[in-house]
Amino acid sequence: MEAKIKVGQSVQVRINDLVPYPQNPRRGDIKAIAESLAYHGQFKPIVVNKSNNQILAGNHTYKAAKRLGWKTISVVYVDVDSEEARRIMLADNRLNDLAHYNEPMLATILETFKDNFEGTGFNEGDLKALERIIDKDAEPLDAGDKVTDSLKDDPEIKISAWRFTINKTEYSSWKEQLEWEAENSKPKAIKILRARLGLPEPKPIKQEPPTNPATENNAPQCETVQIQNIKPYPANPREGDIGAIVESLEAHGQYRPIVANKQTGHILAGNHTYQAAKQLGWFEIAVTWVDVDPDQELKIVLIDNRTSDLATYDDTELKNHLIYVTGKKGTGFSSEDISEIMSGASSKPSNQAIGKTGVRVGDFRFKQSSEELNQWANKINTWEDVAELLKMPIEACEIYPTGV
Repeated sequence: MEAKIKVGQSVQVRINDLVPYPQNPRRGDIKAIAESLAYHGQFKPIVVNKSNNQILAGNHTYKAAKRLGWKTISVVYVDVDSEEARRIMLADNRLNDLAHYNEPMLATILETFKDNFEGTGFNEGDLKALERIIDKDAEPLDAGDKVTDSLKDDPEIKISAWRFTINKTEYSSWKEQLEWEAENSKPKAIKILRARLGLPEPKPIKQEPPTNPATENNAPQCETVQIQNIKPYPANPREGDIGAIVESLEAHGQYRPIVANKQTGHILAGNHTYQAAKQLGWFEIAVTWVDVDPDQELKIVLIDNRTSDLATYDDTELKNHLIYVTGKKGTGFSSEDISEIMSGASSKPSNQAIGKTGVRVGDFRFKQSSEELNQWANKINTWEDVAELLKMPIEACEIYPTGV
């Protein structure tokens, strides 16, 4: 079968000439992506619509590069109408959602980096979390996460194992004072809450040139190759939804090149796209090449998957796109997915989180390193201690009933 390759050569363009996708529902982890760019350079070009310079895939890579002070970035262009652009944007995000890990294999790989996780996107806390997930007899990391209907009327506080509610009237007064102190800025309010609790702030990104900066001389080069000349990465811990990727390739063609290592021929990003293309009978595929040693190629495999794990959705924006897209084929979302999302279900499949734990203080939510949160929880004796740290009136708070 003839390959349906829509992507052309990668080119280096000025960052300021590009336009982020409007109302993008995806919320990527800019910090993690910036750390990847700083360590590896740009190994995967972003996808831009030629007609209007809108970024269809790689919006958060663009933002991370800007944060690092980059002036140019590697791009591949497609030329599509607004409807197809929306479908590509949805599909690129959804296909990442549908992938999951072979967790024992991932844990074994991470063990090899135990002394230095730099460049992988993971840390020691992630490895410990994986080991707990694999150990079926271990207590869940986030036990009791489900909120019961009987307690949903009062605002909830949930930090590690400590869970309680606060009277709505008292909460409104407390929130009003917090917002005044934060000058009505939610990021500032979350920063204040972290400070009250004694939780560390996320470490700032180092503003330094990348070790392998994207320039016109070493930007990822894209070419079409015989599919038999590249091979899957051995012991890849990621397991993608081949059927969904086949549907995407049939609907859109290949709009984003896969990434392979010149030294070994191994595919570092796009292993499941390769498998889907073979299943369709393609003889050719678009590839961008990197030239790295075996240690760095494994790190690229890991960090490419990890930055996808850390992304979430703005549910309101996602629903708006799902309402207005014409037909669902090629978006990665099934009719059942869309019905569930519209009814309030999670926008991402319920893969178990690794390395970060959600913190909820009424209307304020943020994620904290599981390792840092566990260390903090070991210093807390009772839920009243948490309420006191948050400056909430203890008499207005109520602990969750036993067994909830």
